[in-house]
Amino acid sequence: MRYAIGLGGTVAALGLVGLAQAQTAQQSAAAASAPASTSGQVTTASDEPVTVTVTAQKREQPLQDVPVSVTVVDSRMLQNARIDTGTEIARYAPNVSVSLLGDESQPKFSIRGVSTPEFNLNAISPTGVFFDEVYVGASYLGGGQMFDIERVEVLRGPQGTLFGKNTTAGAINFISKRPTFRNEGEVSVGFGSYGYKELKGSLEVPIVDNRFSARIAFTGAHSDGYIENVNPAARNLSNIDRKAARLTLAYKDEAGLDATLRLFAVDDNPRVIGAINEGTGAGGLNALGINPRINPYTGRSLPTSRGSSSTRSTVMAPPSIFSPSTSDRRTTSSARI
Repeated sequence: MRYAIGLGGTVAALGLVGLAQAQTAQQSAAAASAPASTSGQVTTASDEPVTVTVTAQKREQPLQDVPVSVTVVDSRMLQNARIDTGTEIARYAPNVSVSLLGDESQPKFSIRGVSTPEFNLNAISPTGVFFDEVYVGASYLGGGQMFDIERVEVLRGPQGTLFGKNTTAGAINFISKRPTFRNEGEVSVGFGSYGYKELKGSLEVPIVDNRFSARIAFTGAHSDGYIENVNPAARNLSNIDRKAARLTLAYKDEAGLDATLRLFAVDDNPRVIGAINEGTGAGGLNALGINPRINPYTGRSLPTSRGSSSTRSTVMAPPSIFSPSTSDRRTTSSARI
């Protein structure tokens, strides 16, 4: 019986050779575009493993040596997926979701279901957002710096030991590219529907060879709104209007000193939508004696949670809205210097 089992296993193995080879080829192709998880290696098209280095424990380590549940999305994957804002990280990171109220620059991250229901600018999220290891408490800075990025690390929480408070759900660490001490540059131009226009790029100039270098990166995007505004004197809402720039200075010497200084500025000023509440008084009136569900320009009633109908359901957004991914409405061409 022992030999029969061994013979049967050999025949089965021979019969699965072709299938195994096909699956290996498919897995190798998929691994080239998939985010790195806890394995620490990514297989490229040439079947050569590439070690993924992270700073999830405040020091550079191979990902496979880090005893933390972490997902890493590198610059190549960010570029291939056309990820331009922090709100789109959820497309590549398991257990991560992002909600927003019309403004992509003010995301609310949720990791493993832990989040905050508040959307005001002063609310603090249980998911800590870090840019180059600097904590960003303001939610309106959490989604607008996805340019010239080396990688994004998503650490599932709690992460209070190394990253401090407000990391009960986890931490999202955006790491920008460091100067390479070489002359290089890149420019990308994008366009799309709703009048979408985008320009981003980077330029590095060594000031002292192999000693001191400066790198500047920038991004800017603008689009028309896609939410109809019934006010005839106003423009449509939920547009894109963002600008950002980053200056990075790097210094190193033979003694082992390695210093980096980063300065950045962000200007994000979209026309966003807002929630329309229901009056709690008689006839749906609020404390000011006004029915907020009545359109002051047309006199028509907006939909309510109690089921009343409206002849113009596209006038305003519902109390809870999620903006579609901007990558679905643009195309991009790029040129490398």
